[in-house]
Amino acid sequence: MDLEKAKHAHFLYAWRDELKSTILTMQSRVEKNKFGTTNLTIPTTWLPSIITIAEHELRNVEEEIEKL
Repeated sequence: MDLEKAKHAHFLYAWRDELKSTILTMQSRVEKNKFGTTNLTIPTTWLPSIITIAEHELRNVEEEIEKL
């Protein structure tokens, strides 16, 4: 493995570990407190996906409201 591939592999392993840690933290918080609020630190790169998910959920809720 050349130096560049080794650096990239190191980055990927570090990113994987960060993701695992974040996921475990979120799962733990959900299990301990199903209601209420919590503060989490997440990578800003996740925000566009989170916004997309929230917008989709908002559309679903609005459609359910319209059906009533």
